[in-house]
Amino acid sequence: MDIRRVAAAAALITSLLGTSAAPAFADETVDSQGPVVSVLWPLATVPNVIGKGFQSITADATDPSGVDRYTWFVDGAQRSQEQYLHYDFGARQRTTTIEVWAWDLAGNHSVTTFPVTVDAEAPKATAFSPASSTLLRGQLRTATVALKDRSVVGGALLVSGPNVTDTVAPFTGRFPLGAEGPQTLRWYVTDVWGNAGYVTQTVTSDNRTPTLKFASAPANGAKVKDSVVIKAAATDRYGIAKVQLLVNGRVLAADSTAPYSFTLNTRKYGKQKFKIQLRAYDKAGNATTTAARTWHR
Repeated sequence: MDIRRVAAAAALITSLLGTSAAPAFADETVDSQGPVVSVLWPLATVPNVIGKGFQSITADATDPSGVDRYTWFVDGAQRSQEQYLHYDFGARQRTTTIEVWAWDLAGNHSVTTFPVTVDAEAPKATAFSPASSTLLRGQLRTATVALKDRSVVGGALLVSGPNVTDTVAPFTGRFPLGAEGPQTLRWYVTDVWGNAGYVTQTVTSDNRTPTLKFASAPANGAKVKDSVVIKAAATDRYGIAKVQLLVNGRVLAADSTAPYSFTLNTRKYGKQKFKIQLRAYDKAGNATTTAARTWHR
């Protein structure tokens, strides 16, 4: 905007007024710039992103002379002469260029250009809990999925469980464990534009206890002395986590590497009888315990 100050002739003023007053000035404002345009997005928190199909974007222009009209261009083609653009952005993920031309009442115009991403894809999973391939035991378990989206995630429904959609992160669902073996969990995920799809994770159901026995140890009722070596044989379909040695019901030692072996100093128990047991845990947390063997010195 130009401010032109036109001064009256000092001599003429002096002549007319008969004084030596200072020259008077008249201010003339000339509008030479186009409107200032801002864009109102459907999702204020996610500018420059729009959903697929028909969507609307609004221009908000300000100008000292007043705003006269608008023209919208999408990828160089004129699409609207309203304050808003209502346009079919299609069904594929892409980036397009939009221009807003705005004129004021003085005939000046401005051009605002910006890229717009058309979000046509469903959210993607970034993490699962429990992690894929985790061994699980029990009957009913909880699963959680972390999602990301170019816009805003709408919700997630664990198809394997109750028909309840979680709309607040972290997205959680309950599911029953199936028969022994791998189990696929399917999540139906959506974003605020209605883009939807499935993400999956695989867990393994394991409710079977490991097999366990004394591989080498004195028999039940045996008389022992000094140090005794106790060996265990433990197996499980998905692996053994650890084997424990129990004396009188209390854990005395543990071994997590096969072959499982313990050395027990029997002198610590004097002349009284004491009970020996083995307990094995598999990698899912299932446990089995042998029958007790009673020894004496």
